[in-house]
Amino acid sequence: MQTPVVMLGANFYTALGAIRTLGRHDIPVYALDYHFPTAYALSSRYVTERIKCPNVNTDEVELAEFLVKLGKNFDQRPILMATADNYALLISRYAKQLASYYIFPDNSDRLLEKIIDKNGLAILAKKHNLRIPQTFIVDNSTRLPEVLNNVSYPAIIKPALSHKFVSLFRQKCLRVNDQDSLEKTLQKVQSSNLEVMVQQIIPGFDDQMYVFDVYINTEGRPTHTFTGQKLRQFPINFGSSTLTRQVYNPELVELGLEYMQKLGYRGYGEIEFKKNPDDGRFYMIEINARLSTLNVLFDRCGVEHTECFIRQMRG
Repeated sequence: MQTPVVMLGANFYTALGAIRTLGRHDIPVYALDYHFPTAYALSSRYVTERIKCPNVNTDEVELAEFLVKLGKNFDQRPILMATADNYALLISRYAKQLASYYIFPDNSDRLLEKIIDKNGLAILAKKHNLRIPQTFIVDNSTRLPEVLNNVSYPAIIKPALSHKFVSLFRQKCLRVNDQDSLEKTLQKVQSSNLEVMVQQIIPGFDDQMYVFDVYINTEGRPTHTFTGQKLRQFPINFGSSTLTRQVYNPELVELGLEYMQKLGYRGYGEIEFKKNPDDGRFYMIEINARLSTLNVLFDRCGVEHTECFIRQMRG
């Protein structure tokens, strides 16, 4: 009997691609969402059961308790998958409570929270000597003149947690071209009580964006890898991929594995890099500690990462 999957979140094409991949392999998918009218992935014929759940954004504790109750109904522990950062954070925060009822990667305490929080990732990058763009974390201890005078322009203001930022500003980041616009935009953002960072923009168009995808098993061994090149994003430069191709890049594989191993990462993960045309080096932009938006591309290339995730997690 196939191990079932409980998929958290169904209102984005990440979930739709994963559901289709799993469904083609006859894997039962129990898809959860808190708002059915916008959860279009629930319309897939591969969904075994559609389940209404508490809102992860407002009722996180309630959702964790809901998942514990749901998990008791399965004859065998299902695999728990997150389609968005807020669900990945939930799994990380309530791992001890959920582990008795679900299967998911066993990462070190709070590692996913540090990775998903871009401020936390910047701190980890400094600790482990991972190459990222010039970055200034902006918090109560930050001396603003140091940021204004030392950052390279143009720059972007990025949130620590993307899903909260996007809900307010409808963008993943805000571009600034000089000191005056940076200072004014920071004041606007900080009035919303959001944690942010200021980061250098690596030059180059969308086709300088690359992805490294990997599954790392419980022993720390990579079992599947994939590298690809983005060609278009929406919005341009700072959005989600709308056109990506598979391109094998051994340098990127080596670099991506080095970064994941330094972090002690387990399970499926995706690192986004940007190649700087000025020095030819790859800079880490972010790590996606949840299912990728590129499910369909993986499937077409024969790297069925949701399926391999199932096989590896079953041991």
